[in-house]
Amino acid sequence: MARIKAQLSFSSQNALSYPFSLSASFEGTVDSGHTIRSKVLGVAQGSNAVTIAKANDKTEVAYVYVRNLSIEKEEIITLYTGSTDIAKISGGEFAFIPATVGIDLKVFASVVGQMIEYAVFGMDDTQAKLG
Repeated sequence: MARIKAQLSFSSQNALSYPFSLSASFEGTVDSGHTIRSKVLGVAQGSNAVTIAKANDKTEVAYVYVRNLSIEKEEIITLYTGSTDIAKISGGEFAFIPATVGIDLKVFASVVGQMIEYAVFGMDDTQAKLG
């Protein structure tokens, strides 16, 4: 069985009244996945949004990564499910979410044609229909 590893570290000398350094990592079991770069044409929920993780494509958890490839901080992508915004990701930022499998995760942008990079890994649900 394949494994995927995620690591995150962040620190600051002056964000708090004392310096801090935090890091975490984990490994998950996966048997399928994909990585894609895509233009986002939608600028609101719904029409032309990019589906980055399809509901029930994975059996237990979908490890979802999405990165805003814009170099402009003001060019934001919004990650959402249903009618609920989950994250606003500015240019150069990213998100990593171990997501529940029963939801679609979609992205819209503040500017038509914004580029994103995303990946989804997990245990494939062989009964899933992506159409």
